[in-house]
Amino acid sequence: MKKYHDFPGIKTQILKRHKGSVTNMSKMFFGPTTFSQDKVKTTQEKTNQVSTEPHSVSQVLLQSSGGISPLPSSSFTLLPLIKRSLEKLEQLIHREMRAIGGQEITMPSLVPLSFWKKSGRMSDRENEREIEGVYVVEKQDLLLAPTHEEVVTQLVSQSNLSSKHLPLYLYQMTNKFRKEKRPKGGLLRTREFLMKDMYTFDTDDEAAKKTYMNVCNAYEKLFEKLELPAIKVLADTGSIGGLLSHEFHVISDVGEDVILHCNSCDMNVNTESLKQNIESLKQNIESLKQDTESLKQDTKSCPNCQAVLQERKGIEVGHAFLLGDRYSLPFDANYMTTNGKKSLLSMGCFGIGVTRLLSTCIEVLSTDKGMRWPALIAPFDVALISPKEGSKEEAVIGGTNGFLKDFALEMSRRGRIHVDETPGLDVLFDDRNNLTVGKRDKDHLMRGIPYLVIAGKSVMEGTNGVMRFEVIRTRDGNKWFLTHEQTLAFLDQVFCS
Repeated sequence: MKKYHDFPGIKTQILKRHKGSVTNMSKMFFGPTTFSQDKVKTTQEKTNQVSTEPHSVSQVLLQSSGGISPLPSSSFTLLPLIKRSLEKLEQLIHREMRAIGGQEITMPSLVPLSFWKKSGRMSDRENEREIEGVYVVEKQDLLLAPTHEEVVTQLVSQSNLSSKHLPLYLYQMTNKFRKEKRPKGGLLRTREFLMKDMYTFDTDDEAAKKTYMNVCNAYEKLFEKLELPAIKVLADTGSIGGLLSHEFHVISDVGEDVILHCNSCDMNVNTESLKQNIESLKQNIESLKQDTESLKQDTKSCPNCQAVLQERKGIEVGHAFLLGDRYSLPFDANYMTTNGKKSLLSMGCFGIGVTRLLSTCIEVLSTDKGMRWPALIAPFDVALISPKEGSKEEAVIGGTNGFLKDFALEMSRRGRIHVDETPGLDVLFDDRNNLTVGKRDKDHLMRGIPYLVIAGKSVMEGTNGVMRFEVIRTRDGNKWFLTHEQTLAFLDQVFCS
């Protein structure tokens, strides 16, 4: 196995261990919650309309279930429900990045404008107050960096690297800010979002290509674990620049990118990238008098096999760039070879919009009945619903401070191996016994808790005086009526290691 070396002066951190937990629902803060199945259905039919109202299924579900709360600035407060899932997603990403040798750092959001001038991302002729998509701090020559290629390259250039430190994978997970002209879709497209960005350094372009494939493979494993049918798409390098770029898209009608797919050779390409490549090719041909219709026809043909391309819409959830010396050259970022000579580093950069990724999961997996989560990042694994106060069921099984409280604790110690490989279930104990069981059942179906354990009428209907719980799998509505011990065994089987 290849050995990865720590970045000088930085100690690799260890993931905090996550164990099962029990949360009393009566204590949770959900903010305003106004779920409506009709609203979800209407939104699904109007995903392409521009409006101040929620226009994506994920936004409707997150706002109405108490996951996010909007501000007039087109940004959102993340509430406890969604924070639980976000933390699990962050842990999953950390695990995948560290598995390939990633080391976490944190870089400042405020960056000198001079860094962007030095890299060439902002020319001297450009209006320093009007950089497209970037927030500039007036009179202080600073900007809120949407990405950190300049900062990390400056850092590495001062670090006296040798070949033994390479390949070097540095990454961070921080909030980013971008001047979106038309933020919409809730967390799918907003002005402030959580992003994981990784920057890699290698001895030469060939080694950098291997690293590029290594990180792309890690991305594909991550999306597979999230149950997302993500595809790798050839993309334009854009303002970041470099030698090669790919995007990772999840096909969805809500997506704003148009992806061209070839059924013959299975190639995927972003339309913007194909148009850029065609324009570059045309400039190298003597005869440039082809009409617009001819150019449009070219964009419908596969550049590999000339077959007809099919259009699909996609949500971009990840991006990879093979940078070469795009940033190492202007910042003089070198390493010392085994011969004692300096050589330019070859770089790559890789991004994942973390909050967008979470929202995409909800967008493509959910139904008009409610949210559906990838199993690994569901906010809770199981919801235990107590009987209504004063009911016959409560008289048999007791209130929320007796047997059911102990039952919830028992469930939290069962089953699953979590994201960080520790056992235990996250249990939501719905102790709101002033509400009917049916009302709370619908709440959890809407929030997408994978399994419900209900102390309802089945408690009274058990044979030979044995209490039975109604166990529901929310994804497909399947039901089981199980005793206390059978329920625990069932959870062990479902959430096995």
